[in-house]
Amino acid sequence: MEPTSKLAAPGTKVVYLSEAPSPSIGGYELFSDYPDLLTPAHIAEITGQCEATARAMCSRAELPAVRIGKRWYVPKPSMVKLVLGGLDGR
Repeated sequence: MEPTSKLAAPGTKVVYLSEAPSPSIGGYELFSDYPDLLTPAHIAEITGQCEATARAMCSRAELPAVRIGKRWYVPKPSMVKLVLGGLDGR
């Protein structure tokens, strides 16, 4: 295979795109072992709080969560944003 400089016309810019986004985008490396929807059990494990506290945080909207049936779920990007200090300026 020829070097890239010979493939591009002089004066053109070559841009490479990856097939998948980098796992470090958005802080996902923090929770790479967790599913995309975090349960109170996951939140408890991450924060060191008990599950009841995690559920209470969800019900008080301290965590951006959605309730499906009787269960609470926190989207992973929301948890990443919270941990990185992006919510409520904390």
